Amino acid sequence: MLFQTRSLDFDRAVEKAKRNGLWASPLLHDRLWPKDAANARPLMPLRKGHLAMLIAAGFLNNLCLEANGSRVLVKGRTYKEYVLTESTEDAEVHREVLRTSVVALDLVSGEFEEVQA
Repeated sequence: MLFQTRSLDFDRAVEKAKRNGLWASPLLHDRLWPKDAANARPLMPLRKGHLAMLIAAGFLNNLCLEANGSRVLVKGRTYKEYVLTESTEDAEVHREVLRTSVVALDLVSGEFEEVQA
């Protein structure tokens, strides 16, 4: 038989997890954030197409871009969609297509702009 409380003090649980939990393990910390990991720099500057792919993949989410007095916040995502390619009396054939979407929030005007491919 196990006796336990029905309510949970979240702040106390977080503090206890920080002291005794997995995140306090030096082995995990060294594995996730190695000390000898150097920042890699590309040999050439990234082109606009590279940046667009990084944004669409979500690697640069919540990035604030500033140029010519305007500021935008960007968020990108890539998702799968099934498109009907062939239909017969017996069966339907669907094709899996990857779609990308980048949303920019203009921080000056508050307007959204979405680009889909």
